[in-house]
Amino acid sequence: MDNGCSYVIPQDRVPKTLPSIYHDWKQLSPFEYPNLLQSVKALPALPGSLLGWHHHLIHWGSRASDRAGVPRVSIAVEFISDAVSPLESELPLIPPGSIPDFPLRLNLIGKALLEYQRFEPSVARLEPLAIALRNIGEAAAPMPPLNEGL
Repeated sequence: MDNGCSYVIPQDRVPKTLPSIYHDWKQLSPFEYPNLLQSVKALPALPGSLLGWHHHLIHWGSRASDRAGVPRVSIAVEFISDAVSPLESELPLIPPGSIPDFPLRLNLIGKALLEYQRFEPSVARLEPLAIALRNIGEAAAPMPPLNEGL
């Protein structure tokens, strides 16, 4: 595909000798490395398709060709059960059906960029922008409690 492709390694193909969370992997054995490479699955999708998975799935996208035209767009959304207390990094929560105001959206983008550096070191070059965006939203009015108006 000109627009690149998304790839995953299905969790049932990850050797049991590795920790279940791939960010905890320190090294790969001569058995694990080829096993993982041979387990890669491409996820071809038509434009406008929606692909989804949980955050522990090993996934990445390939580089688009120079003739791709329209770039592939990726977003991340996390859902948290009412039975779970969110982490500080997961706040503020956005109530279903609501749209955050512009300053809060900028704040969320900045926080996401800062958080994403753990997974993609090249994002570190955007840290000054991310901090500025995060700070814009710090002064924004807080979101109402999730149960307000229900």
